[in-house]
Amino acid sequence: MKRNHPTKPLPFRAWIKVLLAAAVCLQAGLVWSEEIVHVGFSRSIVGEVNENDTMAAIKLWSTKLVVTDSFPVNVQPKIYEGVREIEIALKNGMIDLINLSAVEFFDLQHLIDREPFVVAVYGGSITIEYLLLARKESRFADIKDLKGGFLKFSKNAKTVLSTIWLDVKLAEAGLPSAEHFFDKMVSANKSSAALLPVFFGKADACLVTRRGFDTMAELNPQILHQLKILAASKAYVPGFLGFRKNYQSRIKTIMLNNIENWDQTPAGGQILTIFQMDDLTFQPFESLVPTMELIKKHRRLFGADTKASRLESGTWQNKYRLVGLK
Repeated sequence: MKRNHPTKPLPFRAWIKVLLAAAVCLQAGLVWSEEIVHVGFSRSIVGEVNENDTMAAIKLWSTKLVVTDSFPVNVQPKIYEGVREIEIALKNGMIDLINLSAVEFFDLQHLIDREPFVVAVYGGSITIEYLLLARKESRFADIKDLKGGFLKFSKNAKTVLSTIWLDVKLAEAGLPSAEHFFDKMVSANKSSAALLPVFFGKADACLVTRRGFDTMAELNPQILHQLKILAASKAYVPGFLGFRKNYQSRIKTIMLNNIENWDQTPAGGQILTIFQMDDLTFQPFESLVPTMELIKKHRRLFGADTKASRLESGTWQNKYRLVGLK
């Protein structure tokens, strides 16, 4: 299994199936087990999907991945609506394995094992970077020039840290948080929907992932000529998979062993190919330090109840709009 990858993003809409794949993969070695595996999914990761359809899809994937007709391991997935629900479930042993955002982990790390974390690798990388963009011909030469402007921002599981980073960036320039700095903020569930309004002069700036920008620039080279980067973030890990603290089970051991050889199995290789992932990799807590430091700095500057914190650590909706926040 590949390790110590350079940094770049993961398509988090696929996490629901990645988690399933990890959970189901372990079952081949547990023919005689009667144990139940509780797999949790944070709403901040899976987005606004129909829970019944999601659970049906997970069961379907389980059926396709099994190699024998009788599997005594009972995988029970559940979507949780924000930090409070996840906290209660962890405290009551209702989650064994949880896929959550880095912001949620920051609040719940006392209930989750610090190692190992399972992170997907996409495009040779486990992390993501954010870019604040504006038109080159615009009057915006610096981030401070955007005051009172119109920001379009990409909002999905890959961007759970984007507005938190932007808040900190603004504070470092002696400016207020994004919700008070911009006159209008409108979210979009795709990078293209956030970037193109700026390209066509319909918005002042956009906040997107570097990979989203690079992909759009490949499709339309004019984007490189028309847009400029006003600010760029460091590389962060927006979300990952972790075990409940003190969770002890042979299921855990077998699953970790299977993930170690995930890319060498027919089922694992198929899943990785379908979702265009390079690998699943174990990461030590140290790989999360820059991400944790960003969240900690944001909390110190703005507290835990700013709009950015509420949006990024709690539930979110692709259709959500922040308009006229001031």
